[in-house]
Amino acid sequence: MKRNSYAIFGLAAAAMLYACAADDDAGSLVADAGTGFGGGKTGGASGRSGGSSGATSDAGAINSGGSRSGGASGTGGSISSGDGGVEVDALEPSCALFIEPVDGRPLTSRLAAPGETLSLAGRIIGTEDPTTLDWRWSVSRSGVEVAFTVSPTNPANITIPIDVAGVYQIRAMASALCQGVVAASSVSAQERRIPYFVRVLPPPEAQSLPRETLLEIGGGQPTGRDFHLEGGARIKVDPRNENGFAAPSYIRITPRASTFVTEGYSGLQGGLTRQVDALTTHDILVVPTDRLPPRNFVGLTLAAINVEAFTMSPGVSVRGTVRHNGQPVTNARLLLRQNGVPSTVGISDKSGSYAIEALSGRHGLRVEPDPDSTLPQLALSEASGLLFAANAPGVRVDLDYLTMPTAELTLSVRTPDGATPVRGAQVHLASAGPIPAVATLTVNSGSPMTVAGNVLRQLESDAFGVVRFTELPKGPLVARVLPPEGGGTTGATPVKLSVDLSGGDVDLGSVPLGTRIRVTGTLLPASRAAGIRVVARPIESESNAALPGLDPLKNTVTTVADANGQYVLSLAPNQSYRFFAYPALGKEIESPRAHLGDRAIATLPVTLSPWSLPTGIIFSGRVYDSKQQLRPGTVVQIFCVGASTNCVNFLSPNIEHALPVGEALTNAQGAYAIVLPDPASSQTP
Repeated sequence: MKRNSYAIFGLAAAAMLYACAADDDAGSLVADAGTGFGGGKTGGASGRSGGSSGATSDAGAINSGGSRSGGASGTGGSISSGDGGVEVDALEPSCALFIEPVDGRPLTSRLAAPGETLSLAGRIIGTEDPTTLDWRWSVSRSGVEVAFTVSPTNPANITIPIDVAGVYQIRAMASALCQGVVAASSVSAQERRIPYFVRVLPPPEAQSLPRETLLEIGGGQPTGRDFHLEGGARIKVDPRNENGFAAPSYIRITPRASTFVTEGYSGLQGGLTRQVDALTTHDILVVPTDRLPPRNFVGLTLAAINVEAFTMSPGVSVRGTVRHNGQPVTNARLLLRQNGVPSTVGISDKSGSYAIEALSGRHGLRVEPDPDSTLPQLALSEASGLLFAANAPGVRVDLDYLTMPTAELTLSVRTPDGATPVRGAQVHLASAGPIPAVATLTVNSGSPMTVAGNVLRQLESDAFGVVRFTELPKGPLVARVLPPEGGGTTGATPVKLSVDLSGGDVDLGSVPLGTRIRVTGTLLPASRAAGIRVVARPIESESNAALPGLDPLKNTVTTVADANGQYVLSLAPNQSYRFFAYPALGKEIESPRAHLGDRAIATLPVTLSPWSLPTGIIFSGRVYDSKQQLRPGTVVQIFCVGASTNCVNFLSPNIEHALPVGEALTNAQGAYAIVLPDPASSQTP
């Protein structure tokens, strides 16, 4: 596993060196700075950029932003802008401009071919007033200006033809104090190489470690590879309590140099035995099934694992009550968290009392009242949370909800045409921002401290489509209305609302569900497009928000391209989608599985730009186990590499949301074959 991390680092370093080589075109970065910025197709006008800073983006492309003018100088001095009339202190950042690929793919090794383009979007971070921005762009290749197209609806977006191989310098200025620069490259079809992230997962009986590594396809590289797995070191995790008795536990083993996670349970008759990589360190989370608090054993080497006793101590006993207006709050769920490790869970009883076992140290706190209580949730960050001494015999923590002015919210969910009430629609409600003082927290009869919270409520519309929320804290809220599952509202989509209860009760009246948007497009060439499945998968843009977004599994939309390569989709408005092409059975070589791109769908019908389908190449090989025996039943997965969430970022590999470009199971002879997009045929991945 350790060598794989070196491979990842090596490829990253190579990409960075390649991007830095772009600076050899010094004229495009510095010498031609006076002939750069223009708002039209070819740039033009004048202006100077600040020095490029150390921020990086994608697979080695240099992306400088920040320090007001888009990059501080190396010494932190002032930077001039325009014709020298504005002096900017680089030590006082107020605006950062980042230039990013719209499709989320790496900016390096793009295909240079007729019709190939690169779409970029400028993104501002800082205090710059967006209403005063004046976007100006400059694009050059080897010091020669390159014509480009500015989006007619958004001047922060441009499209650049990259049909000629070379290094492209792209610069943007949104104001005199907000500038950025990025480098991209395109290569010929014969030279183009695409990096892939590979996972090899042997069956449990193989007694071999999984493997992950990087490989490149195209540019004269081999179209196959054999994988030789290695045996690991055998370890045993046997948690015990302070008296030496077995403490049955859930156990998760996470190696530092891999995305693989091993899970299992220890019992009364013995611990959990597993094979691990002897060359890397591991984090081992132990969650006892009884009242002992969980513990995370961090950064253990093989030697440390072999001598670790995995003793699960009782920790600190935390007791207290949850009350509102002096009355007990029943069925409130309380959880302490320390460095990502939870405590045991406390549930308040009929008297409002709870009990938690936690480790010593500083903890954040989360309190989730019973939904029927109408009380807000509470949240205390770990940074400002509770500190428990290691030798504390016990700690008392009492929570008292404050009495706040409340209001009611009423609405009536209707079909998209507004004519018919909808029964069973789910209405989710949340605070637009944290409520600063929701309750007080008292530790061991000390001085009460206020705790922030937020509204998080859910109700279902009745037979008349009516939903009424009561006892809501006054203030701004956001809501999402989801159509009921099942019949009756075919074609309806969720809607998102904002409402302010600061002034008291609000009745929104009729709230129609959304109407699906007609999305059309064409796959090229038509001779290979007929029968291709076009799949639109929602992007989880609100996965970390209080309100639920579209479930990608339930809301994926599929259609089939006709004989002319044309397709029609009905998608939710105001939602971003990721588009894929799946070949018809037996047509994988002609048109392999491919990520077509990402697109935000607004509220009007849209025709997407034509997508060119890649042709396929077969990547094949065999898998050998640690005894050099051919290993049937091994899973081989290949992922694209890039910033997109369906790819793997090789600087910090994570496959939680990644989708394989191809995968296969080795046959009885240990052989596999996977069809991948030919790097010479398209921009995929």
